[in-house]
Amino acid sequence: MYWKSSVAALLLITCWFTVPVSADGQRLTGAVGLQLGAIDKLIKAHRYSEAMSALNRMLPSFTGTSYDKAITLQTKGFIHGVMKNPGAAARTYRRAVALNVLPSEVTHQLNYDIGQLFIAADSPADGARYLRRWLKQEKAPHPESLALFSSALYQLKRYDEAAIHMKRAISGSRRVPVTWYELLLSCYEKTGRNAAAIPLSRKAIRHFPENRRLWNNLLSLHLRTGDDARALALQELMYQRHLLDETGVLRLAESYGRQGMPYQAAELLDQELSRGGIEATADRYQLLAAYWLRANEKSKARELLTSLNSHMSTTSLREQLGAVLIDLEQWQEAKDILQNGLESDPANDKAQTQLLLGISHFHIGNHGASSQAFQLARADAQFRDQAEAWLDYLGEKSDRGTPPNP
Repeated sequence: MYWKSSVAALLLITCWFTVPVSADGQRLTGAVGLQLGAIDKLIKAHRYSEAMSALNRMLPSFTGTSYDKAITLQTKGFIHGVMKNPGAAARTYRRAVALNVLPSEVTHQLNYDIGQLFIAADSPADGARYLRRWLKQEKAPHPESLALFSSALYQLKRYDEAAIHMKRAISGSRRVPVTWYELLLSCYEKTGRNAAAIPLSRKAIRHFPENRRLWNNLLSLHLRTGDDARALALQELMYQRHLLDETGVLRLAESYGRQGMPYQAAELLDQELSRGGIEATADRYQLLAAYWLRANEKSKARELLTSLNSHMSTTSLREQLGAVLIDLEQWQEAKDILQNGLESDPANDKAQTQLLLGISHFHIGNHGASSQAFQLARADAQFRDQAEAWLDYLGEKSDRGTPPNP
């Protein structure tokens, strides 16, 4: 939906390396210190593969203290991180922390790094666990850390808790990334909190007025809550700001029609078809004609359909034009259009065409041809009642009465 997981936008991997010096009264033993010192030079020279190879030679036969091993593992975790192996980095840092010999401030920072790295390695459960541990000890967590924790909870489908932490991140940040708004909006959608999502969407749009996803999100919220009036107003504003694509323009026309504004729908489609804003297909022009008819602009509908029929004549187009001509009481012209269509396409035996043709023949006075057309039309259940009503009327052979409503 609106937010797609983008951990890279939230991660602030620090993956730092502690130079082997004294810490909390402990020191590296001489041999390990010398080896790590040489490895540190390789790291500073960005010779990470060589540094990793040296560490791999050290660890299998390691004879140093627990502190020596913790610093060695921390060094290896750092190299995994800079070599873009987040899962290996997290697991290696975790082994270093598990030895319980590192200074508390180092362990605290590593808990945060481990959390980030696990999330980057698509292990949100492990990532959330270490970030939660870090948050319990952190007096003033920065907004980015809260957003990262929220992203892990979201991936675990713990949407309510994710929303709580993302709200804290947003309220504590001076410049909120759009992905944070999108994640919180998605949490609200997952939990059905439309009332909270609407003002948040408006706030996000104020900060990112050119972001179409946010506008479409707010539109979906209005439609979901049945607020058609606000949805239409929002669509009009999006149209003015050139934020509607072809689908959006067609949806706006549909909204106009649903709100009893067919003339506005027709004007919109006419303008967009003329300027190439939407693809000029027969279906789109027929939709435009339908809106002109609903707006009681029959002459415009006739002009449009007549022009269209001369370029791309189809069965449905001829039927629509025939219906308009009948509505305008242009019986002969309607009969010619429909009859020519049948002659040019003998396989076409659509009941609607026959029904319209029968009505045209009747008003011209061709009752025999009219009866024959109605006989063919009543074979279709959709038009059977209308066709039989006309046949009954013809059967009376009376000049009195009003013909059935076509």
